[in-house]
Amino acid sequence: MIKEKGCHEVEPQVNPFQLWKQVYVYAEQNYSDLIAKNMQEETFAAWIGASQQWYLFYQDMHNKMLESFFHTNKLVSQDDLARLSSLVLQIEEKVDALDEKVDDELLLELKNIRESLVQLKSAT
Repeated sequence: MIKEKGCHEVEPQVNPFQLWKQVYVYAEQNYSDLIAKNMQEETFAAWIGASQQWYLFYQDMHNKMLESFFHTNKLVSQDDLARLSSLVLQIEEKVDALDEKVDDELLLELKNIRESLVQLKSAT
């Protein structure tokens, strides 16, 4: 035992990480073969498939519930934002197309005016 001044005994420190490591090593040694054997059985595959089906069912119900909640409380959902983003992108594309069309028409008109000025200048 460790003694300090005044003959007080000091208790050894407990390391929680060391305890956790010991639990892990024990579990791995005793359960890894059993788990590997069970994972190769048909019932395990059926159980995993059923678990996945339940998870997908839960996820679908959760999404529908949230969608209903957002709709009832007049809140914006992720689908609403996606739809709005799509509309904004479509408007941007139309504005860009109109901008190009206006630029092309202005350049054509300026070219026509320049040609007219050149003809007037050459006629005088």
